Amino acid sequence: MGEQDNAGRLLTMLTIMRRLSQSEYHPLAGREYGLEAKGASSEQVDAILLYIHDHFHEELRMATLAENNGMTPSTFSRFFKHATGDTFVAFLRRIRIGHACRLLLEGKQSIADICFEVGYNNLSNFNRHFRELKGMTPRQYQQKTADLVPKE
Repeated sequence: MGEQDNAGRLLTMLTIMRRLSQSEYHPLAGREYGLEAKGASSEQVDAILLYIHDHFHEELRMATLAENNGMTPSTFSRFFKHATGDTFVAFLRRIRIGHACRLLLEGKQSIADICFEVGYNNLSNFNRHFRELKGMTPRQYQQKTADLVPKE
């Protein structure tokens, strides 16, 4: 193909693709291979994610979740990253900030109250994480979205 002109390369590539599409193949591994190899199941992933969603406002430690699921912290970290595509801390942050956004839209609580309700114990960390994820401060988010919420 390296010596062919553009049209020749395209034709060769299409010929290869056609042959591949007509060939029988057998996958070497299924989609779940990575989790099965580590002894994890979708039920275990679902249970962990449900627990995080139900307890995000509490102090959650990866080491505790790992221990409760029979894993070392490093194994849990790899397992969680594989299952969610995100680190435990980043996932928890997204859940907390997402809930904070809903509360900010309601407009019934102060930003400080929302900060503590969603599991932060430090207003400056809350503001910093909010800005990192949303590109604006909680106050700016509240002001920007105030017109989107129907008045009662």
